[in-house]
Amino acid sequence: MKDPPRLLGSLFLAWAVAQVIVLGVALTVAPYQGAVPPFFWVPLLLSALAYGGVGYLLRRHAPQARVPAIVLSALALLSFPVGTALGIYGLWTLLGRREARART
Repeated sequence: MKDPPRLLGSLFLAWAVAQVIVLGVALTVAPYQGAVPPFFWVPLLLSALAYGGVGYLLRRHAPQARVPAIVLSALALLSFPVGTALGIYGLWTLLGRREARART
């Protein structure tokens, strides 16, 4: 792949969509109204918005997306197994490449 940051942006967008799907299923399957407490769905919704926004900026090659992408990649490491793979790839892409080191 010639453009790893663009691929990482696509993966961030896919991760955001997956989080929205999980949130939708959790809110739909709940047996009664209000069964899913806000401390579950508010952080998940904010996380999905953050990954979606940063993924969009990475796909557009916006330079201001690098630091938030590094932070979100580090946070993704906590979500085993898919998030861990996403986090490792994100950190490898943003910190391990010569172009990334040359810019900092």
